[in-house]
Amino acid sequence: ELYSTSAGRAILAALPEEEFEAYLSTRELLPRTDWTVVDKETFGKIIENARTKGYAEETQENEVGVRCVGAAILGKDGYPVGAVSVAGPVFRFTDERVESVGKRVFGTARIISYQLGYSTNGGQGGL
Repeated sequence: ELYSTSAGRAILAALPEEEFEAYLSTRELLPRTDWTVVDKETFGKIIENARTKGYAEETQENEVGVRCVGAAILGKDGYPVGAVSVAGPVFRFTDERVESVGKRVFGTARIISYQLGYSTNGGQGGL
């Protein structure tokens, strides 16, 4: 499910707000681990944070012991067509490292997006 992975969250964050709200209204957020966020209000704040940063993160929400960061790849029209994600063991993937890697993942996703024809001058979705 998109809601429990950094790549999925990055894709959701890149959607126009109306599309994200439609997704959220049709899904029950079920726990995959004891750490999975299942409260929709909290989840909405997580997506807002991902939009601000340009990348999404999750810690042990999809798989115990794993922390991930991901950024959306945008197509020509600005809509997400995929994502780039990096995962690591939670004990090594510190907050500082997540921020550093997150910025690099965002940069990599942006390069791929540009190669696919994305431009910051147009489109309806995007970050």
